[in-house]
Amino acid sequence: MGPDPKRYPVSIVRCRDYSPEETSAAVTKAVSLLELDDGFFSTKGPILLKPNLLSRRSPERAVTTHPAVLESVIRAVRSRNPDAEMQIGDSPGGALKRIESFWEKAGFTRVSENTGVPLVSFEDMESKPFRETGFRGLDSFSISKTAFDSPLIINIPKMKTHSFTYMTCAMKNLYGFIPGLQKATIHKALPDHGEFSRFIAYLNTLVRPALHIVDAVTSMEGNGPSSGTPVHTGLIVAGTDSMAVDMVVCRLMGISPFSVTYIKEAVRLGIGPGEENRIDVRGERIEDVRPGSFRLPSSYMLKKLFSGVFIRMFRKFIWSRPYVDSNGCTRCGKCIESCPVGAMTFTDTGIEIDYDACIDCLCCHELCDNDTVKLEFSFLAKRLFNTEDYGKKK
Repeated sequence: MGPDPKRYPVSIVRCRDYSPEETSAAVTKAVSLLELDDGFFSTKGPILLKPNLLSRRSPERAVTTHPAVLESVIRAVRSRNPDAEMQIGDSPGGALKRIESFWEKAGFTRVSENTGVPLVSFEDMESKPFRETGFRGLDSFSISKTAFDSPLIINIPKMKTHSFTYMTCAMKNLYGFIPGLQKATIHKALPDHGEFSRFIAYLNTLVRPALHIVDAVTSMEGNGPSSGTPVHTGLIVAGTDSMAVDMVVCRLMGISPFSVTYIKEAVRLGIGPGEENRIDVRGERIEDVRPGSFRLPSSYMLKKLFSGVFIRMFRKFIWSRPYVDSNGCTRCGKCIESCPVGAMTFTDTGIEIDYDACIDCLCCHELCDNDTVKLEFSFLAKRLFNTEDYGKKK
């Protein structure tokens, strides 16, 4: 056999809480363990910081990247390059022209004020079109040009479960580079779980951040990415490759990386480590810091079966689907706006879903600010699997 192929460093550092001293120390150590080149942060032009700004939620909900981690990343960069120019950008679903309220709610406005780093919206920037995508039903899409114009991108995702893709972290966070309503258009064009996962893998061949720093101090378990339960995991994870980082995060969650379809698709595309033994874990050992129990989405086993022969035979009897709990629903209409196939409508008593039209993309579940879009399961699904609604508040 030839020499060992390229190694992919991923660091794991304990971080007890979001205090400035604790978070800054953890982020600095996580970056140092990667042994980056001396000139890594010396660039001409603004470094782009890409947090997870999924929806308009406060930091304690564990839906978005915590502002303490974002600010600690800024300070870590400046410790190596005091003159570094930076900007913070994202394109959260449902924001459109109201993104200022998202920044304020997530605590990013205060970070910008404290550090002088400006906030930018990908909605207000030019986009680069991609045509002949290779995906049936998707003729074209575009990505914010800042993904290609920035000399250095630092991806700052959150460690969370995801009811549609099982988990979301470094690779899935790049979906935010697709501006505007295109996110819903892509879901409509690629309703199949496998095809959408292939798109996420493909996106990671186009947008290549140089550094990923994961907020895993308080993570999300259960029915994420927005309606799950915050859980203290006390970690900062960092790496230079999105797939390697996500494979380590999978192990922290207690699942095989190759049960996540977009990671399997990335292997087929030949990006990232491909095999776990090519990842060089530094700092803490996974087995020493892995949570004792980490609850996966209640749809996890169902989704694994959806592409198999078994589910084709029993599709009418084993299913999960979103529903709107009228208790707490403010009728803001965000779920209706986010539905790529127009399956949701207002009624006198609440919001009705046309399940014949629904493609189960769970955009409504993901973007509801009030946690009133939940998942329901068939009788047989409840019998066969643990389908407790982890989205319910404790």
